[in-house]
Amino acid sequence: MSELWRSSREHWTDHQGRVWIRSQPRWLVEKDARRFVLRGSTLVAVETAEPELTWLDPAARPGFWAERVAGRLDCEQTAHLDPTYRVSMWRSATGARLVLITESC
Repeated sequence: MSELWRSSREHWTDHQGRVWIRSQPRWLVEKDARRFVLRGSTLVAVETAEPELTWLDPAARPGFWAERVAGRLDCEQTAHLDPTYRVSMWRSATGARLVLITESC
């Protein structure tokens, strides 16, 4: 991934002017990622090669996770799959939490 990808940065600003700062650890494992993605209070966005993010509403998250992400988090066991995903956690100055799902081809 190049530096253009939001997930490769330490912070970035979204379309509403919110500044998102990376939380630690850098990448979440599948069990932790799923828990945060399905939480209604967390914002969830999908980053692809397109410049705009796709924001997932809470009702769409379980299906998206099950159909696209489950079993496809980027690791040695999924190296043969295309696409794979990486999941990172971000926080804003107001305390909002964002899960960024990054699609890799």
